[in-house]
Amino acid sequence: MPETMTLQKTVTVDETSYVQRITATGKVLTRITPSVPAAKVGSLTVRTDNDTGTVTMATGHGFSTSEKIDLFWSGGSRRNMTATVTGDSVVLDGGSGDNLPLAATAVTAMKPTEVTLVVTGDNVAGVSVSSPKAGYVVFVDDAPADISDATYKLADGEGKGWVSGDGTNPLAGDAVTKVKFSHGDSAAARTMTAAIVRD
Repeated sequence: MPETMTLQKTVTVDETSYVQRITATGKVLTRITPSVPAAKVGSLTVRTDNDTGTVTMATGHGFSTSEKIDLFWSGGSRRNMTATVTGDSVVLDGGSGDNLPLAATAVTAMKPTEVTLVVTGDNVAGVSVSSPKAGYVVFVDDAPADISDATYKLADGEGKGWVSGDGTNPLAGDAVTKVKFSHGDSAAARTMTAAIVRD
């Protein structure tokens, strides 16, 4: 029995709205739904520049030097920052996303959770990701490198996706090996989702 994934869009022109639905069909639907641990809390103690700063983390953060960390704050986020750790003082540098906020801003941070997902990108007919809290879902190839067209920044409760017939396949030409998940909620672990339908 074929598997399907449907992308639904609401289009509004002036005061007229309509719903557009595009359905992709494949042989296999793969869905991964990891429970991503709560983010660690801290404060941006020193803001060196737009993509470099020192964060003082709560004790027990568990970060190590050279790890890639995603950082979140009210109104913004930055991912894939390189950590240099000295006790609870964590210097974060580089990455991509929003410019760092003012010094003394409360932040949360986490090392993304990685889940194996092996698929040939050219065989994918649909991609879907979602998160109950602001975060990132990032597909990774066999280099390994983050796939830029399949790096999804999500707001609270947001989902994003692509199906065949709605533009370019974000995984085309890549051999996918895993998916990374992160979110900025320090209150609890959150279940995030990535799904693909393929031949």
